[in-house]
Amino acid sequence: MKIIKLTESDLYKIVRRVINETKEPLTEQIVIDNVKISPINSKYGGPVSLEYNGITTKYTINVKVSKLGITLYHGKIGVVSIWKDKTTNGIWAKDNTGKLFKLEKAQIDKMIKAAKSNDKSFTIAGVGEVKGISGDYNATLTKII
Repeated sequence: MKIIKLTESDLYKIVRRVINETKEPLTEQIVIDNVKISPINSKYGGPVSLEYNGITTKYTINVKVSKLGITLYHGKIGVVSIWKDKTTNGIWAKDNTGKLFKLEKAQIDKMIKAAKSNDKSFTIAGVGEVKGISGDYNATLTKII
C-alpha cells in the first residue's frame, strides 16, 4: 500500500470530482448530538433544516466567499447535499451553485447550539471552494418564520 500526501486544495478537487461524477445526488443528512442537519430541497437547493427533540427549524443561508480579500461570491445559497466523509470524518456541504463547504467542528457546534436553543440567526465561517479555487467563507443562517 502506498501513502499519498494531499494538500487541502487537492482534497477539495477530489471531493468535487467525486460529487460531480456521482449519478445519484448526495442527499444525506447527518445526525450529531441528537441534532439532524439536512437540506430541505436536495434537487434545487434550499434552506437547511435543523431538527432537535422533534422540533424542526429551517434556516436560509447568505454567504460571502473570498480569497485574498477579493469577493468570489456574495449572496443567498441553497444547500443541495450534506454528508460526513467517512475517510476523514469531516463534514461537507454542496450548494446549488456547485460550491463546496467544509464544516469544521466549531461550525457544527454552532449549528447544534442554534438548534437546541432555537436561535433566530447565527454566523459560521470556514473554508469553501468556487470553481476549483478555495477561499474563506462567512455564512449567516437566518430562521424562516
